[in-house]
Amino acid sequence: MGWAGLIAALRAAELGAKVIAIDKMPSGDWIGGSMPLSGQFVHVCGTSPLVLSEAELRDAIAVASEGRPQKPYAELVDALVTNVKRGCEWLVDEGVEFDTTLPGILSCQMQPGKPYGYAWGVLKPGAKGDYRNYGGFKAAKLLESKLKEQALYEILYETKAERLLTNDKREVVGVVAKDKDGLFEIKAKATILCTGGFNRNREMAEKYLGRHGEDIPVQCCPGATGDGHVMALEIGAAMKNMSYTYWWRI
Repeated sequence: MGWAGLIAALRAAELGAKVIAIDKMPSGDWIGGSMPLSGQFVHVCGTSPLVLSEAELRDAIAVASEGRPQKPYAELVDALVTNVKRGCEWLVDEGVEFDTTLPGILSCQMQPGKPYGYAWGVLKPGAKGDYRNYGGFKAAKLLESKLKEQALYEILYETKAERLLTNDKREVVGVVAKDKDGLFEIKAKATILCTGGFNRNREMAEKYLGRHGEDIPVQCCPGATGDGHVMALEIGAAMKNMSYTYWWRI
């Protein structure tokens, strides 16, 4: 289960919701999704939401997005800067460790901090930078264990969401899922898609990133194949900013 899914499921369970989380990956080393392969920072444009004020976070976004219009994204910026610190503090309360005494972006890296880059040869299990030894993976395992302590929860591993269920008002009312025994339905009052990106869906990469999109090297969980995007598009969802990608030298 990915990082966003873990957080959404745990917080919903803590608030009293009955949670059924499904994950097409098996339980084990891919808990946390692609996050443990990253630098494991929780940052806003390279700045720490645990240290900076809302005004400073807005300034960081303005600097990072120079040249792009701000008005269409004002609601997204507001949602981010007014909630990100609270979210980080919730992580701290859950036991996720950050060293806020470190300078700059290092202050929002999950501890123990991962000192290596992003190349799989360095990060893979058994290599010198084995991602399982560092803060991101440890934080994901921590949240998974806390979710399993909740009374009203169920995690279904190796279970893939196939399509979204809708009613006659076109409201989402659950999903059709598939496990080793076949298809089945999960009805729900609320459905949250936390399915990651489409990095490993080369057809989608070419469609949205251009004719060379399929050639871009990827560094992510094997499960990031755009399933949520596909399901949402099938019921008429609008997509935005699909031509942008994040790139970091490895």
